[in-house]
Amino acid sequence: MKLNQKQRFFVSLIYIVLITLIFSSFGGKISEIVDNTTNIGIWFCTGALLIIFGVFITEPFFSKPADTLTSSITVILALLALPNKKTLIGYWIILSLALFMLALSILTITLKDTQNWFLRIIHFIVMNFGSAKFIFSPFYLLSAYSFYAINNQISAFCLILTLWIFLCFSDPITWLVQKSKSLNRILKSPSFPLGIISKSKTEDIFIITVDNPSMQYKLGSIVAIQKKSDKYCLGVITGVNHTQSITYCDVYLIRPDLENELFSTEELNITPKNSRDIDIFYAYIIDINNCALHVKQMVDQNYLLKNINSFIGHILPNSNIDTIFFTISNSKLNITEGLIVHTRIYNESVYYQIVNGTVAEQRIDVNSQDGFLFCTARKLGKFKEHTIESGKWVPNASEPVFLYPAVQLSDDQLKVIAKTAVGFFPQTDFSIPLQSINELITHNTAILGILGVGKSCLALEIITKVIQAGVKVICIDITNQYSTTSGLSSYIDSARIVNGLSAQDITTLSSTSKKSGYSDQYSTWGNIKSFGNIIDSTITTFLDSENSVFVINPDDCDVGKAATQFKITETVEVTLAEKTRIICESVLDFYMKKGASETARCLIVFEEAHSIIPEWNSVSCEGDKTAVNGTAKVIMQSRKYGMGCLVVTQRTANVTKSILSQCNTVFALRIFDDTGKTFLENYVGSQYANLLPTLDERHAVAIGRGLALKQPVIMQLNDRKHVMR
Repeated sequence: MKLNQKQRFFVSLIYIVLITLIFSSFGGKISEIVDNTTNIGIWFCTGALLIIFGVFITEPFFSKPADTLTSSITVILALLALPNKKTLIGYWIILSLALFMLALSILTITLKDTQNWFLRIIHFIVMNFGSAKFIFSPFYLLSAYSFYAINNQISAFCLILTLWIFLCFSDPITWLVQKSKSLNRILKSPSFPLGIISKSKTEDIFIITVDNPSMQYKLGSIVAIQKKSDKYCLGVITGVNHTQSITYCDVYLIRPDLENELFSTEELNITPKNSRDIDIFYAYIIDINNCALHVKQMVDQNYLLKNINSFIGHILPNSNIDTIFFTISNSKLNITEGLIVHTRIYNESVYYQIVNGTVAEQRIDVNSQDGFLFCTARKLGKFKEHTIESGKWVPNASEPVFLYPAVQLSDDQLKVIAKTAVGFFPQTDFSIPLQSINELITHNTAILGILGVGKSCLALEIITKVIQAGVKVICIDITNQYSTTSGLSSYIDSARIVNGLSAQDITTLSSTSKKSGYSDQYSTWGNIKSFGNIIDSTITTFLDSENSVFVINPDDCDVGKAATQFKITETVEVTLAEKTRIICESVLDFYMKKGASETARCLIVFEEAHSIIPEWNSVSCEGDKTAVNGTAKVIMQSRKYGMGCLVVTQRTANVTKSILSQCNTVFALRIFDDTGKTFLENYVGSQYANLLPTLDERHAVAIGRGLALKQPVIMQLNDRKHVMR
């Protein structure tokens, strides 16, 4: 049946009018025909009317098991409602048939996922004999016979029987409507085409040269593309481009699940333009509401059209497993780096993050060329309940790409995210939690970025979450930032924080730092040995206590040592790097006595790491090289004992790579220096490294075990106000 929805409704209305006229012509009253408490009313409402609605409205193409279930129940209820059941000849036959079809439809629905020969037979019966005209026809015929033929109204019965034959078999009214459509198409002027099909850009995309700029069309308009002289395929406008000489549209083909179906002009309700040139093919804008129902249903189910408002463009050639390139066809969307997009691979949505945009040139024809913008995006994977699963393979060429829905998060939502996550993907509600505190610590972490972009806030947040997991934290902080009222005490209870050495220990160190000794005995000069003993005692006391954080500024400790190994005449101050080594070795000694552990037990924080664990070419004296190597040795051994470090620095180039290269989890905020970018390329690749100078505040490129991220991502970090207690 090649009628659209309006036409089928019109045909059904004609049949209802015919039935009413037949009834009236034999002395019946209109009020009786709609009274479902009378025999005649039940015949009309349950028999005739439901056959008409089933054939033309609810089941124009095929019946589903659910339709059979509904029809069977309707017949059963109508039979039970009959005021005088004896007047209906075949009452029990109709009831038995309805109950039989009801049982089969229930079996088909409940066991739809089961496959065997018996259920296949049942499914065949339901699909072929469960239609409205089959289920309601016995009721229609036997009730007409009972109410008319038995009462000697043979003429009325014959007319009703003829009408039933028309409805179920020959259907002359539908034939007349179809012929009137054809006649109307011949008489009316031809549809004005959108333009001429210039060429096929890819297998799925056609370029249409627009002949009529005044025609109303836009992104998402449905287009009929002439493939043969009288056959058309459907497409969607996915791009409108203008050059100095022409306007052209990109049209993406709509493909049903099985094949690229071709449609007739009748199905699409268009009158094609006659062309004497057999090599010219036209494209027409169509109104899908005026097309045949099966055409409209196919279009309504199309994935691209369902998501047309978030459509960006199409996959370009040279995309690979890790990176995709795609056009930007929708100028209404505000595209920036860091946004999340998705496309389909094997009918599943796989997500990517935009890392670059490029303006390129394309040639339309011999005389025309045009600039266009395309994006580069790196694969993230599949989003599954705030985890990212691996997404295999690569999307098909020309596959549509869509923007992840932008979300404006409220303060309450941001506070909820901050409880478990360190941030989220920009303009989304998809958070990035610390998936493994254990691996964040034991595999070491680094926070890198220039001054004032959120490094310390992120460090304090990570420390807070580490403490909540029951892990001890030792902060080596030469800035004293962690000890201020806006430092750690804003995040955790100050009663759990130990700030520096005791006043007595500080006084002792100050009075002994310049102590002199024997010229040939190194250990008798200064107080470095005493400092080591104080650190051992303080560290042991802290780690055995209920306190969570120990903050120490090595600059507050006045420590001296002999200036030379032999013929000693004076003392020199012990450097920050040397003090840091002593602290780290003390922590390692404590846990070595406790034995190995697979669970994280202690995190050492190196704030302003470039000053306390400097690179070899940034040391203040030769002794610092030995000290830094000693600290690096501690970090490399520490994993076995449940220890690890958090490196925080604004000068990546000046931090020892012996430790920095051990950091598996990395948060890279805004960075300008080439050395830092070059180092980070090894972690995140050149595409993400090139983004580092342009990152906004509280944005970072992150990767690593602590976040369960196998690939780098651009993330927006939590705001301090949403994390503080």
